[in-house]
Amino acid sequence: MSADTNDTGGNKSFIVIVTPRARPDKVDSARHALEAIAEPTRANPDCYEFRIFQDKNDLQSFTLIERWVSLDAVLVHGRRDYMAEYMALKDDIFETPPRGKFFHELSTARSDD
Repeated sequence: MSADTNDTGGNKSFIVIVTPRARPDKVDSARHALEAIAEPTRANPDCYEFRIFQDKNDLQSFTLIERWVSLDAVLVHGRRDYMAEYMALKDDIFETPPRGKFFHELSTARSDD
């Protein structure tokens, strides 16, 4: 794999990073809600990566790293049924509405495998 291509066939991927913060009494609910969207999101052929992290020193803090084929794919994902369920719960379990930061990949890491 060269330094300027990746598994998207040479196209740069579209990255979304979301950092939701759970309400103090809703940490388990937040974790379950995020885990519930993981599998259907990963099954989406336009999603190359979907990872959920929880800060080990601040259990209320989560980070989602998503890698998509395009912004359009992210927008379509947001309209899926499983996302509607998540959206209905989010205001109850997170301190502030989770917002994503959107990034275009400029270059990829070189693999020396």
